[in-house]
Amino acid sequence: MTRPALPRAAGPVAALPRDGRVVYSQIDDGLEAHDDRIHIPAWALAGCFLLVAGTIALAAGARLTRQPHPAPPPREAVLLRFTQAPDDALVIRNAATAQPIARIAPTADTFLRATMRILFAARARAGITRDLPFQLALYGPDRLVVADPATHERIDLRAFGPANAKQFATLLRNAETLKPGEPS
Repeated sequence: MTRPALPRAAGPVAALPRDGRVVYSQIDDGLEAHDDRIHIPAWALAGCFLLVAGTIALAAGARLTRQPHPAPPPREAVLLRFTQAPDDALVIRNAATAQPIARIAPTADTFLRATMRILFAARARAGITRDLPFQLALYGPDRLVVADPATHERIDLRAFGPANAKQFATLLRNAETLKPGEPS
């Protein structure tokens, strides 16, 4: 039995790839071979390589030199000393005047307590005493930062939302704030 002849297409015809790369098509009654691999110019590959290598080199250089980023001076700042009362309340004092600013009950202001616990743990790991003061500073209209001058740890309170930052903002309002340059 013979196979029936297939009708010939009038336009371009594509056949299945033979080896996965070459496709034959009939255009204007002639067969042409097409390579379907993606060709990326050498200059584009070199540019991508240089971009990635440059980024890695800059990141490694910054990491290896450990140059700190200079911080702008704060608009307002106060040094605070945190002590534990016999009833487990947290007593917060202005370090310059030794005047109490706030007394936090054991179950109140949990974000403030957790933040200070993190900073005290960093001091304990570094072998630094708990008696040194912490700095609470206002940079700009809404950037409140609590910092430990002993360990150079800094926590930007904006990252935790306005409700949590408000606990520290209350401390700054209650304290006699020191303007930058005033003796502490």
